[in-house]
Amino acid sequence: MRGYVFYISGALTVGFALGTLLERFVFASTIKSNPLFGQQIVCKANQSGLEIETPVSASTLSWNAFYKTAGTSDGVLMLQQKLLFYWLPKAAFTSESDYRFFLDLLAAKTKHTKLG
Repeated sequence: MRGYVFYISGALTVGFALGTLLERFVFASTIKSNPLFGQQIVCKANQSGLEIETPVSASTLSWNAFYKTAGTSDGVLMLQQKLLFYWLPKAAFTSESDYRFFLDLLAAKTKHTKLG
């Protein structure tokens, strides 16, 4: 009986590890197949929302389109849905004061904000 438990535990561990690796591979290949991969996307924040310009489109998302925002030391994650989000790195801002202005605007305009 002990031997079976050991082999089953080993098989489950190997299966989990292989599944995780496969999931990462599929995610990376999906990202790389996106037509906008490697393209510059410009985001401009203002009082009414976030303007997003890509090489093929332009749109504006009102602040209530984001159900959750979270800040880190490297930037801000803005979620529209669980798997639909925008990552705005701190390095993309022209200055520290621009980044601070954006954080203040984000805190004032969005709900469920976790910044800092």
